Formats: sequence, structure tokens, C-alpha cells
Amino acid sequence: MGRNELINQASTLAVSLRMGEGIDLVALRRFRSELAKASSRWNDAGQVSRSEAAVLVEFFPALYGCVPLYPEDVAREVAELCECLLNEVLSALAEPEN
Repeated sequence: MGRNELINQASTLAVSLRMGEGIDLVALRRFRSELAKASSRWNDAGQVSRSEAAVLVEFFPALYGCVPLYPEDVAREVAELCECLLNEVLSALAEPEN
């Protein structure tokens, strides 16, 4: 279930932005929660599933592509969120330091 939930939350967040609805704070919170769970799962397994990797590769471009849909002040918030989420995803994918 975890894999699907991460993918679902990523999709929910992206669709909300693409539809011009702004940042869905509930979906954002859920995505971050699922990302933390996935990071632990990936570290334990030593690998990322193909389906999760495919979604995460497209996640930043999908979100960042929504920036022009918004007025300047909201666009700035969306761009900052995109950069923040990119860093969070990269951190989740990084090998833990021993």
C-alpha cells in the first residue's frame, strides 16, 4: 500500500496545481508523510521501486511547470515549494550517513 500512497499523493498535489487550485496543503502534508515512510522502506530494501522512481523523476518538472499558471505572488510560492520538495525528495533518496 505504501508505494501506491506515495504515488497517489504526488498525483493529487500535481493535479491540484495543474488545475489552478493552488497548493493543496492536505495533499502536501500527506505526500511528505508518505515520502518519509518510503525513505525508510528504500533504505531497508536498498532500492527504490520502478513505479516510485518513475513518478519522482517527473515530480519536480510536473510541479514547476505549473508556476506560469499563477499570478506573480502565488507563482513565487509554488516555485519555492517545488524547490523545497525537490530537496526533500533528493534527501529521501540519499543513502543514510553512518
